[in-house]
Amino acid sequence: MNRVRVIRILFLFTVLHFLGCSVSYRLVEFEVLEPASINFPDKVRQLLIMNRLPLTYIFLDSSGITKLSKEQLLIFDTLITNNIFRGLNDVLKQSPISSYQWPIWSSERQTDLLAANDVVLTKWEVSDLCNKYNTDAVISLESCILKMELDGFHFDEPVLSLVYMSILRTNWTIYLPEYPKPFHEYNLVDTLYYTAFKENANRQSPSVSDAVRDISYETGLNYGSHLTPVWVITDRNIFSGGNAHLRSGSRDTKKGDWNMAFNEWTYLSVSGDSTEMAKALYNMAIYYELEDNLDSASYLINQAASYDTLHLIKRYQKEIDERLQKQNTIIRQVER
Repeated sequence: MNRVRVIRILFLFTVLHFLGCSVSYRLVEFEVLEPASINFPDKVRQLLIMNRLPLTYIFLDSSGITKLSKEQLLIFDTLITNNIFRGLNDVLKQSPISSYQWPIWSSERQTDLLAANDVVLTKWEVSDLCNKYNTDAVISLESCILKMELDGFHFDEPVLSLVYMSILRTNWTIYLPEYPKPFHEYNLVDTLYYTAFKENANRQSPSVSDAVRDISYETGLNYGSHLTPVWVITDRNIFSGGNAHLRSGSRDTKKGDWNMAFNEWTYLSVSGDSTEMAKALYNMAIYYELEDNLDSASYLINQAASYDTLHLIKRYQKEIDERLQKQNTIIRQVER
């Protein structure tokens, strides 16, 4: 055997060794319930949502849009406000807090420019509104500014694509009848990008009204997620390579047979190899998280960390701790 061939064989064995020892993962996605960022007092059940934007149309602060006629501005105004509240309503309809699913809707828009500068409701006004509509809180949309700007362009002959940026700024205020000042104020800024195509009739461009509709609906969705717990997609990486039991468990999860995978990981968790035991316990912790058994998941990931401090394990420890803290908040918000 010549020297060159020996070197090649040694190199091949080295590569195979590292491939066998390398860590591979399988990504798992699932939904988790995130708590609302705004914590209402327990007695707040019925919501009154009000449109209190000034009826001046000056909030349409965009190049070209402000030059439209009053009738055209009214159309844009309606498009924006309708879609903001449509997005907000869609979030509340899915709320785990059943009383939030059917809020009371009202519109008390101001036409007086001077009065529009002082939009804060007084304690007595809030009490009157809550008594009138039999609600416990007033959620008010009080200002709105839309901007649409050219962000750049790309030329790929014969197509010229223009990238536009739409920005919607809204101000929301929450009032409670027993509070002399607003309970909560929030300034929300949402940005969406869209592309318009030129010099190519085969490629359709989204209209300005489509862009306005999309950004407005997105704003409603985003603000709604501050009022109520919402389901969001999260992901976890499970160990799936190297060890035969990890590979087999990964194949089982692809088939949807998590119980069979759990049996593989259970066997590996008492194998005596600390690193492999840590990986198995980590995977078992994710199994329990998917079952929404966070206490068991926390116990197992702590056990995994005692055998090996792999980066993925340490990170998952923090993520489970955060979920446990959020779970207590969610329980308080839902069981009001």
